Amino acid sequence: MRSLVQQLEHPARLIVDETRLDLDSLCPFQIAPWHPTTNVVPYEQVPKLYLDIETLGLDPTVDRIIAIGLRDERQISYKITHQDEGWILRQALAAISKKQPKLLLGYNHLAFDLPFIIERCRIHKIPHPFTVSNREKRIGAARINGKAIRFHPIYAKGMDLVDVYHQVLINDFSARHLTRYTLKQAALQMGVRDIPRLDLSYPDICDLWAKGQTEPILEYLEYDLEDTERLADYLIPSIYYQQEFIPGMSVQALAVNGNGTKWQRILEDQYPDQLAPATDDVVEFEGGLTLGVAGLHRNVSKVDVSSLYPSIMLRYGIYSRKDPEGKMLSILASRLTERLRLKALAKQGDRAAHQKQQASKIMINSLYGFLGTPGVGYNDYEAAALVTAYGRAIARLMMTSIEQAGGTVAEVDTDGVLFSAPPGENERIFQAVQAALPDGITVEHEFQAEAAFIPAAQDGKTGLCKNYLVFFADGQVKAAGRFRSRDRSELERTYQGTYIQRFLRAPEMAETHHQDTLAQLRAGHYPINQLSVTRKIRRGEKALLALGNEGDMVTFYEGPNGVKISSGPYDSRHYCTLIEEMRTDVLKVADPELLITTQPTQLTLL
Repeated sequence: MRSLVQQLEHPARLIVDETRLDLDSLCPFQIAPWHPTTNVVPYEQVPKLYLDIETLGLDPTVDRIIAIGLRDERQISYKITHQDEGWILRQALAAISKKQPKLLLGYNHLAFDLPFIIERCRIHKIPHPFTVSNREKRIGAARINGKAIRFHPIYAKGMDLVDVYHQVLINDFSARHLTRYTLKQAALQMGVRDIPRLDLSYPDICDLWAKGQTEPILEYLEYDLEDTERLADYLIPSIYYQQEFIPGMSVQALAVNGNGTKWQRILEDQYPDQLAPATDDVVEFEGGLTLGVAGLHRNVSKVDVSSLYPSIMLRYGIYSRKDPEGKMLSILASRLTERLRLKALAKQGDRAAHQKQQASKIMINSLYGFLGTPGVGYNDYEAAALVTAYGRAIARLMMTSIEQAGGTVAEVDTDGVLFSAPPGENERIFQAVQAALPDGITVEHEFQAEAAFIPAAQDGKTGLCKNYLVFFADGQVKAAGRFRSRDRSELERTYQGTYIQRFLRAPEMAETHHQDTLAQLRAGHYPINQLSVTRKIRRGEKALLALGNEGDMVTFYEGPNGVKISSGPYDSRHYCTLIEEMRTDVLKVADPELLITTQPTQLTLL
């Protein structure tokens, strides 16, 4: 099989002869069974403390702590406050010592709460169990404004200190649905809290403390503890249960290390008497197949291959050449089988089974990426290139089977195909796709929807890949790509979706909505919060420096003469032009004749 791969030298690149790929071939050897040898205590039974503090400022050298909150796995909260800060610290540390939690969790507590406590303990000469590492840690998948976060780990004997904030960032690196990463917004937007809760600003807290009104502060602290617990219980179990098959890594280490490091540890454990192999130099190779067909596609379905790359590795026997016994395939097969068993239990309401299958899912889906990860000993770029080549061949086979069955391909993204179908034909076309695929490659009918909009790319001919809106019969809209971008205002993210929803009912409804929005914008009555963008000021971003400094979180919108502002009237001309352009983008592919017959509103009348 590796004879299909050719390496080019300048630049270093791998080319796979896809004309010689045989999709009907099978793994040339029997994959040996593998079973994990580690059992862990159920997550719900693990002794835990959730930590949060309230302070009179952000500088621990001058600002004091006024309250410390602790909450355990039984949902019992301890809220400690006193005029004597030293008393607060001693009581909190005594509670931690008595509880001896296995997990000490907080929201950004590794960067704020614990360093604050440590510094205040130093000032009061109070001993504490924490040690701050001198070495900075980087988490590549936890990003703010595209930059990986860096922090100094904190350790305590007998405890794993896990920051829920890091896990929110890691989760959103792929999910990309959060607009802000504050504790309160993360809890709301991730669905662990239904309605907004009490919110106090730093000035509010300082004012309440000065007046001796501690009850609202403690109520606010209780909400913070609840949100931290809910987010932790949503995100941490899938990390915790990785201990079952990743040897020698604490929960704290599992929480901050990448999947490449984890797979390296797994494989090193399989060859205990061998030195870890040298890492391969980075070589480029082609990834998954992507394409888009611009248009407003009606009666659409999405079909996805279940675990495409893991299935390819198992069916065709693709693994690292530095893994002579094919252990990674044994572990992969074991995890896939176990995950199916756990998913069946989860459907019956077994919460731990759901959490464990999520842990397996993460590791299953990351094995292909491990093959192409630089700096790890068991990587193998040839193997990675073969996996993606088979993936492209399978995607093309899916496209062909859809078209032969009477469907029209609208979008392809690595392991899934979005297609439109004649009325009533969606399921038949889905079955035709499954029948065309090799054994071991299974597709799921992910959804059926009323329509899908794919905008045109800059060339005006092709569709913009990985950017679409899907419209369901119940009014729900599924967005991808730029339609979910946090760098765009609510108006920019949602206007085309709202316009198309009305267009699908009747073009006249869409046009009426468009004219009403233009009128509201011209009159200066459009809600400012729907025009605003909230994000940090980036390096060299001069247009925002009037609102703050580099790294500051600011909220702004377009003011007169192209100036970014945070108060005052917005530039109605700018936003009218913006929605005219968005309407044009839709009608170019959805109804060019309507675009011709309805000339854009004359903005000179503003």
